[in-house]
Amino acid sequence: MAEVYIKHCRVLENRRLMEETLLMRLQAPEIALAAQPGQFVMVRTGPRPEKGGPLLRRPFSLHRIYASGEIALLYRVIGLGTGLMEDMKPGDELEIMGPLGHGFDLTMAAPQSYLVAGGMGMAPMIALAEALESRENTFFYGARTSREVEVFWTLIKETSYKGRVSVTSEDGIGFAGGLITDPLAAALRAKPVPIFACGPRPMLAQVAGLAGEAGVPAQVSLEARMACGLGACLSCVVEMDAGKKSGEYSRVCSEGPVFLAGEVKW
Repeated sequence: MAEVYIKHCRVLENRRLMEETLLMRLQAPEIALAAQPGQFVMVRTGPRPEKGGPLLRRPFSLHRIYASGEIALLYRVIGLGTGLMEDMKPGDELEIMGPLGHGFDLTMAAPQSYLVAGGMGMAPMIALAEALESRENTFFYGARTSREVEVFWTLIKETSYKGRVSVTSEDGIGFAGGLITDPLAAALRAKPVPIFACGPRPMLAQVAGLAGEAGVPAQVSLEARMACGLGACLSCVVEMDAGKKSGEYSRVCSEGPVFLAGEVKW
């Protein structure tokens, strides 16, 4: 297992992007130097439990990894932990453990690859988009609303990504309507190339099916509830496909969060 750090990291920015979605940038040189796209960190979002804070750390994908020693987390306010993060200001500190997990295998990328994200699944995919420097890549992003697409455009324009972009919104306001797997399927028919994906499980299941039909490798980043982030508590297991892993279960936090799509039982 690669080295894992527990550091008190200074908040540099905590920017609101839309109603309940924020971007937090932190100074975390050791973690940034060791991190790879697709990995995550566990964040103690408030004081230690003995001082009234939440008992468990919360997992967050590494949204950006900066050569300057900073990391960024994209998060949505949904409970006590993220509510505490929402109130943080530049200069405050968070205790962060990481980098954790098995990230994307960049050696599987071809001169051209398809990156697929749905909703908050954009969080780890933007770090990956920057790491895969080919201008031939296409980033497919699907959202429920046009407002989410606007947030995605804001974030992707702040990166060094120079490839193509295809977006859809389920509400169809201002952007192509429908599911992002529709333009992905068309692209695969025209040119089957490797896929990297993160998003809701139904979307990932469709991506896995499309990749199998096209005969291309696909890596998927899964989400799961986690208590420890180190593989000890077994709270984040997912069943693997019987034909690949003999019906075994894998821990999203340690064997994942990135898996080969064909290995997961959908």
